[in-house]
Amino acid sequence: MKKILKGNGLVTLAHQLIAAKLIIANGADESAIIAVINDADNLIGNLVVGSDALDPSVVANDVAQLTAFNQGQTNVPSCEQ
Repeated sequence: MKKILKGNGLVTLAHQLIAAKLIIANGADESAIIAVINDADNLIGNLVVGSDALDPSVVANDVAQLTAFNQGQTNVPSCEQ
């Protein structure tokens, strides 16, 4: 069952995107997630967290994939390890 996001999808997407980029900056292999990162970057574009918004349904797939990456569910150690 897919988790339904509520609220501002921009905030949720930005949160997961920043975490993924930090994990990659710490040495994780980006190959499994780079397409999602690029898509998330394109969705965010010039939007500003706190001022703008994205519909949660638009970002749900990217958020789910980034969350899985960030939690180490895609053969990458989680940031908690």
